[in-house]
Amino acid sequence: MEFIKFVEKSNSTEIILNRADKRNAFHPQMIDEITQAFSQVSLDESNRAVIVKGEGASFCAGADLGWMKSMADFSESENQDDSNKLFEMFYSIYSCPLPVISVAHGHVMGGATGIVACSDIAISTPKTLFAFSEVRLGLVPAVISPFLTQKLIPSHSSRWMLTGERFNGEQALAAGLVTELVEEGELEGSLQKYLNSFNLSGPLAVRHTKRLLRSQLPDPQQHRLATTKVIAERRVSEEGQAGLRGFLDKAGIPWHVASKDGEK
Repeated sequence: MEFIKFVEKSNSTEIILNRADKRNAFHPQMIDEITQAFSQVSLDESNRAVIVKGEGASFCAGADLGWMKSMADFSESENQDDSNKLFEMFYSIYSCPLPVISVAHGHVMGGATGIVACSDIAISTPKTLFAFSEVRLGLVPAVISPFLTQKLIPSHSSRWMLTGERFNGEQALAAGLVTELVEEGELEGSLQKYLNSFNLSGPLAVRHTKRLLRSQLPDPQQHRLATTKVIAERRVSEEGQAGLRGFLDKAGIPWHVASKDGEK
């Protein structure tokens, strides 16, 4: 695999996003590789857990700029096919029979928050920055929404998904997106604590417990068609096109008005 590292360890596997020079931003090949990796690891009965990390300074900066340029030129049908692949990636994480632990540091932007939401446990730092920035580009955080709404307290999801504001690790913890906060130098120690717990638990009992917990929640697949359709429509809409092209061309986005504190 070219854009992720697949590292098999004793009783666990690490899937490491490996585009550090691009802050591990998603593009179609990386998405396919993550989906493939989760399909592969789910079949390994010796595994007790799967860990998702990001190489370098950030966990994941969201969508790759080159991919965003392609989106801007896709037809609605092509955009829906593209969005379906993203949904498949998230669902492969969400439906993994093993416990999934995300170790999120630096920036966790846009679709990257979906990986965190699909995980059973998410470890982060107080200074980590998160955002659902789609609305600021005239888009909708559609594909990640069925996964996020299962994790986030509704008042927080409304605020952040409607405003596109950034929020930090402490806010993510309070909202239920993150399980535990530690300083960056303590991330590995925190991860090991959870792995030690899984090593003391019956492997099949853990898998069956996860299956039971998932069975009591709405299946995100119910929303697959609607969410992929709405983002495809938004990408080709007049507003979505203006937002994408304004951002990509650095020409400015028509509806951005400077606030009193200077934020745009």
